[in-house]
Amino acid sequence: MKLSNFTLMQWVLMGIAVGMVAIGLNSYFKSPAKNPDSCEPGEKHKLPDAIPGFGEYGSTHVHADFKVVINGKILNFSDEKYAEESRPPAFAHLHDNDGDVMHKHALNVTFSYFMKASTGFILNDSCIVDDRNIQYCSHSANQLKMKVNHREVESIQAYSPRDLDRILLIYGVYTGDEISSFENAMTNKSCIYSEKCPERKNEVTGRESCS
Repeated sequence: MKLSNFTLMQWVLMGIAVGMVAIGLNSYFKSPAKNPDSCEPGEKHKLPDAIPGFGEYGSTHVHADFKVVINGKILNFSDEKYAEESRPPAFAHLHDNDGDVMHKHALNVTFSYFMKASTGFILNDSCIVDDRNIQYCSHSANQLKMKVNHREVESIQAYSPRDLDRILLIYGVYTGDEISSFENAMTNKSCIYSEKCPERKNEVTGRESCS
């Protein structure tokens, strides 16, 4: 039975539509699935302004566990006011009310920059000033020191954390055993955020928010 011109046109249009759907499905299934915990720079939040000496946002993505101790007191940075969502855009920050792990998103970013951007603490080689503007400076017996992976660093202000670092910043007078106890009190969660220990992924409940 011969089809009319109108009916033939309908079949042509239907064929084109089916072809487009097939191409779309093929592209969908061939594309790699996006990690739900990954974010493209700028996807959600405004990016920080460029800083001379630092890489572009997204030029690296590393994590480091850290602890800050002042006169024997281990400071807690899990408060909402220190979280990324409560701070101006920065190249390094804290996520998910987890005050134990630094998230660094650009090359050459220093720990001192992270402390200022995420906690309001000002840090140099001899002094630390907290977010209440109380200053603690090295003098006589009281000393400001930074140990990274159990080794003291020469320049506190210039140190740029590497992936899976464990950073201890201390001010005061301590015995070797006391320093060891602070190091042992540090968490070891950076490998979870860096996906280097997938067997432990359920130990953190938050996710990397887009920045």
